[in-house]
Amino acid sequence: MPVHSLRVLATLPRLVAWGFPVMIGASRKRFIGELTGVREPAARVYGSVGAAVAAYDLGARILRVHDVAATRQALDVADGIRRAREE
Repeated sequence: MPVHSLRVLATLPRLVAWGFPVMIGASRKRFIGELTGVREPAARVYGSVGAAVAAYDLGARILRVHDVAATRQALDVADGIRRAREE
């Protein structure tokens, strides 16, 4: 199981607290395939976008992705929700 990858993502707030920019490159990684059952890396778009949004929500601000348009659209929505929550 993808325990190590999930733990790294889950503890992002602790890394972000150090004050340095945090970059995540989870796009199409094996742990996404293991969680979703999608064997072909190119077909892991939805899982990759989910990982990117979760990483963003936990404080990552630099994301390495394969599917730029899909990830950008999801992040725009996540950012809009975050800003509305802060108002």
